[in-house]
Amino acid sequence: MSRRVLISPLGTGSLNKHNASDREYRPATYRIGDKEYNETFISKALSQHLHIDTVFLIGTVKSMWEQAYEVYGKETSYWDEHQWAMLADKIDNASWDTDPQSLDLTFLEKVLGDKAKAFIIKYGINEEEMMENWEYLSHIEEYLEDGDIVYFDITHAFRSMAFYILSVLNYIIDVSEKNIELGGVFYGMLDIVREIGYAPIVDLKPLYETFRWSRGAYSFLQHGNGYEIAALVNDEKLSNLLKSFSDAININFLGSIKSKMGKLEKQKKRFSQMKGPGRLIIPRVIDEFLGYFNDDEPPYLFQLNAAKWYFKKKRFGESFMSLTESIVTYNCFCLGLGSNWEDKGHRDESKGDILNSRPKHPLKDVFLKMNEIRRCIAHHSDKFHGNHSISNYIDDFEKDVAKVEKVFLEFQQRS
Repeated sequence: MSRRVLISPLGTGSLNKHNASDREYRPATYRIGDKEYNETFISKALSQHLHIDTVFLIGTVKSMWEQAYEVYGKETSYWDEHQWAMLADKIDNASWDTDPQSLDLTFLEKVLGDKAKAFIIKYGINEEEMMENWEYLSHIEEYLEDGDIVYFDITHAFRSMAFYILSVLNYIIDVSEKNIELGGVFYGMLDIVREIGYAPIVDLKPLYETFRWSRGAYSFLQHGNGYEIAALVNDEKLSNLLKSFSDAININFLGSIKSKMGKLEKQKKRFSQMKGPGRLIIPRVIDEFLGYFNDDEPPYLFQLNAAKWYFKKKRFGESFMSLTESIVTYNCFCLGLGSNWEDKGHRDESKGDILNSRPKHPLKDVFLKMNEIRRCIAHHSDKFHGNHSISNYIDDFEKDVAKVEKVFLEFQQRS
């Protein structure tokens, strides 16, 4: 059964009139949904409401570890007033340059419950400390288990803590090989207690989802991978269309790409009527693709534009192969075979004509170069003829494309 894990920051308490910490969290009425919880720590309110199994607390050497020990510990048989006094004394004498590892919180972890963990970080007052903190907090992933549902609280502690937590959250979701599910990102609005009499706990997960949308849009725009965006789209038909388009892009099935692009264009209105970030992001992404491709252009120009698009996205293998195939398709049309240019026999005839034509075919040099790269890719070989290297071919690509495009457009004007 999946664990429910809460990761919550611990602050130093509110300031008194002398601008010093009162070393306490005052009890507050927290409301989440239609339920209220009167608790000192929001982590306790969330633990009750979400049926949390395991709690991770994050703080500095000046955080209210002693009060956390008191609030959680007095409910258990592990409570020890002597331990509390020693901890309070250590924290009272600590400062920004105290070694975080000098604070022993194992007894606090015991009262927090099964597999609980307390993480002590530095203040983060310079770049070095910030990176140390991030690296240290990234190890939270080691204490998570496959299948965990993780909830984050960003209410207390330094305002920078929210950035640490969200950054670590992104790291865990993106990098961890464990199957970790985000349950929610909560914030207790203590600022408005005096106005409305309670602190609403709001789930910021919908706002966090905008990060996923942005990441998905980047992946779609830069690489043609719409899988993450497809996972965020609630409409099954539109989601499947994005996935199938991404499949076509990644396999380099140009005919399928052309077909799916037409369907995407027809569905733009439906995408623009979606709720949330998708209605802004997906139509823009579609327009970016449509700006490169024209559904009415001859197949050899479509393949040429595909080669240019792949090259722009640094997908060089697909760009070389698309350029090679565009030349073969172009020659099918030159030979009067354009009505069935996808036929293997016709394409073989077209290739033979390019290689054996007299006088030399205007695109033979480019075809030989691209075909050599295609051959090396197909056979997983990097043995190029002469002194050529892959970097040479990449450097020359735009010049080769310009030559091919010139020949194609001249042919199209004559046709």
